[in-house]
Amino acid sequence: MKRGQKIRLLANGTVHEVEDIGLFKILPTLCDALSAGEVGYCIAGIKTVHDVKVGDTITDDGNPCEKALPGFREVKPVVFSSIYPMDSAEYDELRDGIEKLTLNDASLVYEKDSSLALGFGFRCGFLGLLHLEVVQERLEREFGQSIIMTAPSVRYRLTYQNGQVVYIDNPSEYPDPSRLEMAEEPYILYQGPDHHARHLYREPHHPLCWQEGRADVLHPFG
Repeated sequence: MKRGQKIRLLANGTVHEVEDIGLFKILPTLCDALSAGEVGYCIAGIKTVHDVKVGDTITDDGNPCEKALPGFREVKPVVFSSIYPMDSAEYDELRDGIEKLTLNDASLVYEKDSSLALGFGFRCGFLGLLHLEVVQERLEREFGQSIIMTAPSVRYRLTYQNGQVVYIDNPSEYPDPSRLEMAEEPYILYQGPDHHARHLYREPHHPLCWQEGRADVLHPFG
């Protein structure tokens, strides 16, 4: 890779020109080209973090490789929540904070969202509840944001009576139940000693599962 070269990102097919290139040493050091075995960086005028996927393959636009290097998988969030600023005037600051978070947290995905009650915000996807709490803490501590987060939810698969299948992750998008043939949500099958799993289904350790009937115990042992 060298300065002035046209490169292509295989995940989304975008093309960029390498403006600067360098090596990672004690301090980043500019160079004319990167060769096999060297670890470095390139600046290619990429406008937003959405244009780049962590783990993507970069290839020469004029002579591209046939397929991407193995191992790349897009992150699939499993928990969703909307984030709104306490003060609507701080929307731009919240957007900048989330964008900066995604620079070193590729598992965080987001899109613009709006609510009649809360105004403009972002619908975010997380790897789990712990990841959600980490993002919330970082936005508040590192970026000084005062935010409102909606109750977390999962992605539902809805089958309409006409056979159409749709996926939703926002309760506000849930349709009239009379139009549905079936509604499904993710689940896990756990097999193991009872004392390892009791917090999943026994009150008061996890009242959500207990009260909503989301846990079934089959042949506990141990």
